[in-house]
Amino acid sequence: YFTVGDRFNMTIDIKEAFRQSLQTVKDWALTNPRLSKSSYIFFRSYSPSHYGNGTWDTGGSCADQWDPLTMITSESDQHEHLWINTMISSAAQSMRRRHGMNKDAVFLNITYMTGMRGDGHPSRHREPETPSDAPEDCSHWCLPGVPDTWNQMMYGHLVSMGYDMRSIKR
Repeated sequence: YFTVGDRFNMTIDIKEAFRQSLQTVKDWALTNPRLSKSSYIFFRSYSPSHYGNGTWDTGGSCADQWDPLTMITSESDQHEHLWINTMISSAAQSMRRRHGMNKDAVFLNITYMTGMRGDGHPSRHREPETPSDAPEDCSHWCLPGVPDTWNQMMYGHLVSMGYDMRSIKR
């Protein structure tokens, strides 16, 4: 389901809804007076889920994934939602091209690296009150863990782009 303003749309195509969502973020970033030309904007790529033998609502599981993978086992692992990464990357590129943001709109591609970490999901290890027949959580991430690596990548990008905490006025 998708809502624009006060209109609730139950029939919109998922790709069109995602495109509109990205456009909303771009519009906000480009018109927000609190963001300056020196602001940095990061668009993060798709984070794959790791359900095996089904999806979250058909009995899929990630409970037997104990270690990080050493290689991606199939092409479909990387192409699960390629269209999402294409849209996200295009959003960052269009902000740089059309709005003179040059270095400040970054596409942070975490998909391949995150695809290797099926072991980092809560799986069946959830809150104590979670019903035993609840679906496993193979799409969110344990903390600390994989999201910390995303933060390290983002920090590396900031440093490589000349970001310096000492230059910020306090």
